[in-house]
Amino acid sequence: MDVQPHQPVVLHSDDGAARVVAISLPAGEELQDHEVHEHAWLHVHRGAVEVDAEDGSSRRAGAGALVHWRPGERHAVRAVDDALLVLLLAPWPGPGHPNLRAGGATSAGPFRDSAVTAGEGDGDPAIPVGQAEPELRDRAPGAPPTAPLDPPSAG
Repeated sequence: MDVQPHQPVVLHSDDGAARVVAISLPAGEELQDHEVHEHAWLHVHRGAVEVDAEDGSSRRAGAGALVHWRPGERHAVRAVDDALLVLLLAPWPGPGHPNLRAGGATSAGPFRDSAVTAGEGDGDPAIPVGQAEPELRDRAPGAPPTAPLDPPSAG
């Protein structure tokens, strides 16, 4: 997956259901304190991030970690290492989303000025919920459970 910094890629968007976005976040950069109208799940595909929750706590989330926020829950994400992140927002767009209030199309997405907005729901607050199950973490779409997401580099 080729995702450049400051150029998030919408992998899938289905109005009324969900939006999936890939984000490249270089080490030291941050998705500043924000919130969204949807539940948000952030999967750390590669690298590591520090996640700040609205209660002031901060947790490290490495490759394979999954983080959840409820709609309206404030949080920030800072890259400890160069990170490739996959963000799932659902339902897309969430109740109260500005595009819904304005009656506009939602295709512009949750991005403004290269900043990502992410949200919360009725689950746990912004903390890593643990490592993804190996059969999910190490699997490319359509591949058998033992296939890695990224093949090992030669040499």
